[in-house]
Amino acid sequence: MMFGIYLVYVLLAGGLITTILSAMRNEKTGVTPALITLLISWVITISLLGRNPSLEYGLVFNDYTNFFSIIFLIVASFALISMLDEKKGSIMGLSLLSTGAMVALVAANDLLTILVAFKAMTIPLIIGVAMSKEKLSKEAAIKFFVLSILSAALLIYGVALLGSASGSFILSDIVAGAQNAPTAQVLLALVFIFTGLAVEIAVVPFHIWMPDTYQGSYPPLASILAASTKKAGFAVAFKILLIALPFLIWFWSDLFLYFAIITMTFGNLLALRQPNLKRMLAYSSIAHAGYIMMGLAASSEPAIAGSLLQIINHSILTGALFIAAKVGADKGLHVIDDFRGLSKTSIWFAVACTVMMFSLAGIPPLGGFFSKFVLFTEVVRSGLPWLTVIAVINSAISVGYYAKWSGTMFTSGGKSNIKLSSKFSIGVVLIGAALTLILGFVPFANLVLDMCAKAASTLFFI
Repeated sequence: MMFGIYLVYVLLAGGLITTILSAMRNEKTGVTPALITLLISWVITISLLGRNPSLEYGLVFNDYTNFFSIIFLIVASFALISMLDEKKGSIMGLSLLSTGAMVALVAANDLLTILVAFKAMTIPLIIGVAMSKEKLSKEAAIKFFVLSILSAALLIYGVALLGSASGSFILSDIVAGAQNAPTAQVLLALVFIFTGLAVEIAVVPFHIWMPDTYQGSYPPLASILAASTKKAGFAVAFKILLIALPFLIWFWSDLFLYFAIITMTFGNLLALRQPNLKRMLAYSSIAHAGYIMMGLAASSEPAIAGSLLQIINHSILTGALFIAAKVGADKGLHVIDDFRGLSKTSIWFAVACTVMMFSLAGIPPLGGFFSKFVLFTEVVRSGLPWLTVIAVINSAISVGYYAKWSGTMFTSGGKSNIKLSSKFSIGVVLIGAALTLILGFVPFANLVLDMCAKAASTLFFI
């Protein structure tokens, strides 16, 4: 029985209805259908857990797809709930459209569907960024648009080369044909595909669009960009490399090894210098892309499971922290120093943000520590202890800018008389902090790790 495809249908149809109603009537009109769509999507996703894998219209619904669908829905839930403070129905609809495309992207079984889903994911977000009322929203949208076009061009050329070399666009069928094709053509295809994906996941030096785009975006949209679209890019990278091109592991594992080092180091060092909160979170997100790439550098099934665990932790934390940035922006707090003394009037908000920042830094016993511990341990077991040493040093560097923001909130002076009023957004921040505490609780963390292991196992069936 086909059931997984309904998740894509509901998200796309619900997002379209929400967007149209908001445009034809008013922003508040779209809120109800958006929330109904989100609720139905959760029901479908939960019902898919434990079902046998299925192939539906070229989309594969298995443990891997279910894993990422949960991540996308968590981030979308954070964003939509926070938008209830302003009743932004049109942006809610665009967010749902993009989320539906993300599910289709992760479930795609062939390269052509991946290309279409990538653009279906990106276009609503470009429109949403352009609609934002932030000072730099138009500039951010233009940069996002230009770089997405570049990414699409690179991906299309790489897919064309790989399809012509292998004689197929279906991921599981590419292996046989590509192994017998000229090595130079397949490697060239891989380079183009890697470069196109590197733009999407903001691998240094292909990250240039990200800080400006995040800063100029409406924060809930920035949370989707940082916590969902980047993870969708990683999901595609895992599938293409491990299902279609495992015989080139000698090439792409080293490629991700060196780019992981460059990305995590550059991201952390640049984050130290950022006074603007959203730009600091953007560079933090770049650094975490480097950590996630460590699993591909190690290229073992347990290491990939560790990367997936890092993905779910980072998605929750980054998604919630961008909502925290929205809470501050609603009161005119944009740079880190603006938050000075905020703990006097909003102690729980300050505590929740501190918990999440320390979790990103990998401080025990939080979820971020557990995910880094698992990932780093598996990378050592894969024969790359020196890569783990570099990652640990980078994690230590990150404490500097994470502690700076949290310390500022507990320092006297500044605008300490400001009372935060974005109730729904504050609720999201508190939920994010609670989730990272739960993910650091070993029995529950092991359950999530088991889910990551099952998802990773679907990539190693050849």
